[in-house]
Amino acid sequence: MIEERPGFDERFAAAEEGGRSLLVAREARVTFAEPFVLATRCEATSFDLAVRYVTLFAFVVAGVVGVLVVVRAAPAPVAIFAVFWVIAAFGARRWAKRRRSELGRAILDFEAETLTLAPLSGSTRTAPLGDAIVRRETSNDEEAPLWLVLTLRDGTSVRLCRGEERAVDRVLAVLRRFHVEVAKEP
Repeated sequence: MIEERPGFDERFAAAEEGGRSLLVAREARVTFAEPFVLATRCEATSFDLAVRYVTLFAFVVAGVVGVLVVVRAAPAPVAIFAVFWVIAAFGARRWAKRRRSELGRAILDFEAETLTLAPLSGSTRTAPLGDAIVRRETSNDEEAPLWLVLTLRDGTSVRLCRGEERAVDRVLAVLRRFHVEVAKEP
């Protein structure tokens, strides 16, 4: 009889429910399900939602201005502003999409030496834990001044969590204990 391995969502839920919280912040959580699983969740959904609303507003306003220019109710040079708004809105959405690919959930299985990533962009992937390098990065948020960023050798970056220095150091201590490479501070 073949035994099926539980999916990512089931494994993540089990690790979060049965684990000890190492870091809990507004939009981040790290749980250590002893002895060998670390589950991280980092979702900046409020920022993503703000970008979507602002860019939607820019698209609507640019559309209205474009219609007014076409029916000659507004002077033609005003269309330059509408084009600028559309270009800026597309740029903001592209930047937010790239940011979404760095945020999400991850399971670090130290026993199997694997890392399973489920970014907000939607595609789940598994990589060897030996390919990972973790580094600290500063954040502009006073409540959570440090990011913990995991980078794979192929260049893929994932933001594991964001929090205060003490909480981030607790997560780093677990990673070091299981021989995950941590980049030296500059």
